[in-house]
Amino acid sequence: MKYLFLSLRLLAYLLTGCLAFLTILIYRRELDFTDLSYHFRLSQLYFGFNLLLLPWFRLLHPLVFISQPENFKSYKTRALDFYHQDLAAHSKQKKWSSDGVNVNPYEYLSPYTMSYDNALNWAYNLCKALLMSILFLLAGPCFWLYHYSKRKLASPKH
Repeated sequence: MKYLFLSLRLLAYLLTGCLAFLTILIYRRELDFTDLSYHFRLSQLYFGFNLLLLPWFRLLHPLVFISQPENFKSYKTRALDFYHQDLAAHSKQKKWSSDGVNVNPYEYLSPYTMSYDNALNWAYNLCKALLMSILFLLAGPCFWLYHYSKRKLASPKH
C-alpha cells in the first residue's frame, strides 16, 4: 500500500512537471507539429531531463514546492476562542445566563464559526508548486547543487 501511494505521488509530480514543461514550450513557441515527425532541440532535451528528475526532487525536498500549513485564524474564530476562554474563566456552573435565560448568544448550533480561514491554501500551494516546477525545469542543476551544498555544510565534519 505504501508503494502504491508513493507511485501515485510520483505520477502526480510527473504530471505537474509535464504541465510546467508544456507551459515553457508554449511560452517559447516551440510546439510545432507541422510534420508527422518531431525534431527535439537541445534545450527541449534539457527540459525533458529535468522533467524526469522533478518527481524525485519533489519527494526529497517537499517544502520547496508546498508550504507548511499555517494556522491562520480569522477575527471571528479568534473572537470565539476568546469567548470560550472567558466562559471557562468567569461563568457560573458553565452556563451563560442573563436575567435567568440560559442561552448562549455565540453558539447556536455549532461551536465553530462559518469562516474561511484556510480556504485558499490549496490554491496557493498549487500555484507555488507549478511556479517552482517551472523554475526547476529552467534551472534544475542549480536546485540540486544548492541542496547538495546545503546538506554538506550542515553535516558535521569528521
